[in-house]
Order: sequence, then structure tokens, then C-alpha cells
Amino acid sequence: MYLRLPIFVGILVLAVLSPSNARACPFCAAATVTASEQLSKSDVAVVAVWVTGSPAKDNVPATTTFEVEKVIKGSDTLHKKMRFTLTYFEKGEVGDRFVFLGTSNEKLEWTILTKVTEGVLDYILSAPGEEISADVRLRYFLGFLEHENLTIAADAFAEFANSDYSDIAKLAKDLSRDKLRKWVADSALPPGRIGLYGMLMGLCGEATDVEFLSHKIQHHRRGEFRIGGDGVIAGYLMLTGTEGLPLVDRIMLNNRPATFRETLAAMQALRFMWTYRPHQIDKTRLRQSMRYALNNPQVADLAIADLARWQDWEIRVKLMELYEGDYHNAPSIKRSIIRFLIAEIKSLPENHVGGRPQHVIQAEICLQKLRQLDPKLVTDAIRYANETDIPLSP
Repeated sequence: MYLRLPIFVGILVLAVLSPSNARACPFCAAATVTASEQLSKSDVAVVAVWVTGSPAKDNVPATTTFEVEKVIKGSDTLHKKMRFTLTYFEKGEVGDRFVFLGTSNEKLEWTILTKVTEGVLDYILSAPGEEISADVRLRYFLGFLEHENLTIAADAFAEFANSDYSDIAKLAKDLSRDKLRKWVADSALPPGRIGLYGMLMGLCGEATDVEFLSHKIQHHRRGEFRIGGDGVIAGYLMLTGTEGLPLVDRIMLNNRPATFRETLAAMQALRFMWTYRPHQIDKTRLRQSMRYALNNPQVADLAIADLARWQDWEIRVKLMELYEGDYHNAPSIKRSIIRFLIAEIKSLPENHVGGRPQHVIQAEICLQKLRQLDPKLVTDAIRYANETDIPLSP
């Protein structure tokens, strides 16, 4: 059997740094490829122990010999005690364990993963496969969040980062409030994990947790709400509903001294409640909170885009005032206002019967006015939106 080594990466590095375009938790850092995903995508996988190795010398290439200890996948072509030698030097000692993943084409090609300890190996081999339902798999990984072994902790978190909220929500009864409070309060924890833990508190929290999250929102250190603060706010709103919005409005949204990151965190929490918890807060009330962000030039363009998606056509007059004022005299905000009007004009359902509603007619009039003010900006926005049938007169 010819074996060659195309890639050399560590399983932790792979799990933490590789991007994934799959599902994603609303408040987690960028989704990553996990150990179990890598196993599922490989044709063959083994646990092999280091036997001997020789670095390159003169014209003699480097080599490392391993012996298969356990076949994880690919038992038709691999077997226990089988030895293979790679033209690559891996420093090690007899008995050191490595996980190998491979692909079977015309030749078997290995990707060597970093040396694994007994605990990491047990974690990987015991993990339920991707054929198991998501909530069952997540219950397994739940027990390894913030594990003392950093490799295990990072991979378990990545499993949650790659999961849908609907699957995560099924774990509400399995969550530990005490652990979550400890983690959210831990300033040494990677900030990218706080968002998940704040959201999980919203799934299992009680009255005392409302006080805890409220204190976190009101007394955070300036700049702390960068990664993870959105999940903390969302957890608070999950426990308080409409009654919790005035605090968020006052601290994060309707507060000029609030930083860009603070306001952005609150806006993301509002999006979460709109999308995933529509039964908790009336949409009219969520629109009201998002409107406060219109007064902040740093995030106004983002708020306008949200309100367009939420079909908050009542703010059209406000947007026209912003367009013509100096306070929001920024091309990004003006483009967002133009796109808002285009969205309003295009908001009629395909099966609409009868004349155009008054709000659509008013949006057309406003767009015509803006085209007279900034013909190139409006023309470019229409072209960028790939809209060829936008009427420019009532």
C-alpha cells in the first residue's frame, strides 16, 4: 500500500480555525469544522501509535513508522497491527497516539492529525455520529463545555456553534443554571463563548437570573459588549419579554453615549427575538426599539435594513428627513434609505388584486424625489438591486 502525506494539521487547530458554511448558532463565534465532522467526511480513520522515526539526512528522506491500534472507519482496507511508513518525520515516543483520517481514491491518502491524549481520544471516539439526531448529539457535547482540556472544550463549543437554535433549545431541561452563571461572569473566558451561554441562560433561567443578566447589561465594562454581549441581552429578553425592552432601549439603543458595539449587540438581540422568539414580544414593539438606532449614524444604515425586512413602512417620513439632513449625510445611510424605498415598492405579494396601496404610491413618490436629488446614487442602487421594473412616478 502506497501512503503519502498531503497535509499536516492538528485536530484542535482544524476544529477552531476552519470555517464552515453549515448551520450556525445565532450568538456564537464563526462556525468551525469539528472533529466529528472531519471523521464523517473521511473514508478511512484509524488510531495509530508512533513506532519509530528518522529525520532526513543527506540524500535519505525522512520517515516515520506507525502501527494501527484501532480502526475507526475503513475496516475493509485496514486492520489492527498493520504498520505503515510515511516519508515524513514526526517526532515522538513509542506509544504516542495519533489520529489519521484518509481518503480512498486510486491510492490511500492520509492526513495526519496532531498527537492525542487518552482523554481527547476517548472524547472523539465516544461522540455520537452525525447520523444521530442533533439534540441527542448536543446532549453529549453539553457535558464537555468548558472542559479542563482545552482541545475538548473548543471542539464541544464548536458543535454548538454549528447547530440550529431549534436544536439547542431542546436542551433547556438539561442545562445547569449554576454553570452558565459562572461562565457568563468569568472574564477570563473566551468572549466568543459568552453569547451562547447568555442565550442558554434565557432557556433555563429563573427570576434571580433576570437580576444577574440585568446587572451584567447595566454594569459591564465599556467596550465589553463586543462578542457575546448580544447573547446576554437576548437571554435577558427571553426571560423578561416586553418588560425587559425599556432597559435595553435606555442603555444600548436610545442612548447617544452608547458605543457602536453596545448598540450593535442590542440590535442583534432584537433580530434574534424577531426571528426565533416571535411569540414573546409583539413585532410592533420590536420595531419601536429598532427605530431608536436610526438616531445613531454609526448603525443607522443597519437599522434601516432591518426595518425594511420587518416592513416598517411607517418610518418613511423619518427616513426622508434623515436623507436631507446633515446629521446622517453619509453615502451608506443614503443607499440604505433608497433600498428601503425599493423594498417598500416591491412589497406587494404576487397574488395582489386591485390598485396599489397608498404606502407603495408614497414610496414611489419619495424615490422619484431622491432620484432628482441624487440621480446617480438612486440609479446605482436600483441597478445593484437588479430591479428593472421600479416605477418612478405614481
